[in-house]
Amino acid sequence: MSKPLDFVSIARETTGDAIRIGASTWPWMLAYCAVAVLAVSYSSGGNVWTFLGMQGFVLIAACAWGAMMYRRLLDHPPEKIAGRTAKLFGATLLVYLLIGLVAFIVGLALAIVSGVLIAASGFDPSAGEAADVEGSIAALRASGAIWIIYLLGTCCISLLIWFSLRLYLYGVATVARGRVLVFQTWGLTEGHVLSIGLLCIGAVLLPLLAAGFASELTARQMDVPSRWSLPNTAIAGAAELAQPAIREIAIHGLLAVLYHIPAILLGHSLAAALFRHLGDNAVFE
Repeated sequence: MSKPLDFVSIARETTGDAIRIGASTWPWMLAYCAVAVLAVSYSSGGNVWTFLGMQGFVLIAACAWGAMMYRRLLDHPPEKIAGRTAKLFGATLLVYLLIGLVAFIVGLALAIVSGVLIAASGFDPSAGEAADVEGSIAALRASGAIWIIYLLGTCCISLLIWFSLRLYLYGVATVARGRVLVFQTWGLTEGHVLSIGLLCIGAVLLPLLAAGFASELTARQMDVPSRWSLPNTAIAGAAELAQPAIREIAIHGLLAVLYHIPAILLGHSLAAALFRHLGDNAVFE
C-alpha cells in the first residue's frame, strides 16, 4: 500500500520553492512572457499554420523556462540547458499527443452512444436540418436519455483528468534524469491520484481561475474591451481598426501571462516537491 502524502509538508515546500524560483529564474520568465505576448498578438486573425507556429515558439520558451526551474528546484547545476529543453519539449509533445488520443477515443465513444440514444428516442435528425442539434437534445431530454449522456460525459472528463494526473511528473522526471520519460513516471503516481488532484486544485486550478478573473477585471478597469468582443473587432474590414485590435489583444495577452505566472511557478514547484517525495530510481531502470 502506498504511503500517504504529507499535505502540509508538500504545500510548504511548494509555496517556498515557487517564491525562490520566481526570483532566481526571472530572465527566463521575462523571455517566456515576451514570446507569449508576441504569439497572442501576431497569431490573431492569421491562418492555422501561423497560429500553430506561434504556439510552437511559446511551447519552446515554456520548456526552456520549465527546464531551468526544475534544475534549480532539484539543485542541479544549470549546464546543458539546451539539451534538457529539447528533451522536455519532446516529452511535452508526446504527452499532448497521448492526451489528445485519449480525448479523441472517449469523445468518439460518447458520440456513438449519443447517436444510438437519439435513434432509440425516435428522433431522426436527417429529417430536418443537418445541424439540428437542438432537436437532438430535445429528443434526449424527452426520453430521459440525456442523463445517460451527462453521466458518460462526466466519466469521460474524469478519465482525462485521471490520465493527466498519472503523467503529472513527466516534466520534472525528464529534466532530472536527462532523458524523455513519460510512461516511466506512471508508477510514481500510483495510489496517489486523489492526493495529487487535491494538491493541483489548490496549487494550479484555483490560481488559474483567479488569474483569469483578475486579468479580465483589470482589462475592464483599463477600458479595454472584453476578450470575447476582440474577435469581432479583429475581423472588421476597416483598416483603421486593425492596429487598435492588435494592441487590445496584446494587452489582454500581457495581462493573462502576468497573472498566470504564479500558477506556473506553483505548478512546477508542486511537481518537484512530489518528485522528491515519490521519486524512486527503480522506476526509471
